Amino acid sequence: MVRAASISKVPLASFQRAAELRPLRISMDHHSTAATVTLHAGLHQGEQSPILILQHLLLDMLDDHDSDVLDGSIEDRLGQVVEGAAGKSLFVFLDPFGLAIPFDMLVEMLRSRPRRGSQGWQPTEVLLNFSINGINRAAGRLDGVPMDEKMEKYRAARLTQLDAFLGGRWWHQPWRIHPQEGRVKALLDGYLTRLQQALPGWHPLSIAVRDRYGGPPSYYLVLLTRHAQGLWFFITRASKWCDS
Repeated sequence: MVRAASISKVPLASFQRAAELRPLRISMDHHSTAATVTLHAGLHQGEQSPILILQHLLLDMLDDHDSDVLDGSIEDRLGQVVEGAAGKSLFVFLDPFGLAIPFDMLVEMLRSRPRRGSQGWQPTEVLLNFSINGINRAAGRLDGVPMDEKMEKYRAARLTQLDAFLGGRWWHQPWRIHPQEGRVKALLDGYLTRLQQALPGWHPLSIAVRDRYGGPPSYYLVLLTRHAQGLWFFITRASKWCDS
């Protein structure tokens, strides 16, 4: 596994100097002697160049000379990253501010990655943040009554984005019929079922992540893997984390 340039390793003061950063960009980690490509969260900032800021964090703070910083949305860059990982193992961590990539894009990406490609063995796994806050913010507008045309356009755009993420409008009914505390879980269950139907041979598994012991879930982590051992490692690590 290639050493990952994780933003969490950067001192807090570095972020304070960068000022008003928020997750938005991605970077690609690669190395000539290893067979792994990893997606990393990047940064966006209003005035300073996000490219220069992220390069500074990677090079000066982490001494990482093996990562490529890619400007633009993940929807625009994902194909490029996947092509660059041909014949290599690929672990994709989707940790958005809000909703992750559209369902159809995720399915297409995984279908394009057979275990053995033209350039060799290429295991693939995805870890996705299924955001409870992101779902609630978007789905909560389903039966809302906008005050003006501008708000109606915004409402329609958010609902269209959620339709794309979940793979259709199927979620409208369960959102309306389930009690408030069970709505997001119902949508997660439907999402996992549709992933399994669209990706035969893949195994989706989710765990709830809580900010405090006994508290409500803050978000769900969804693993997509083709290997039963991947599920075992995921469950084992999650169990050890919960015990600690």
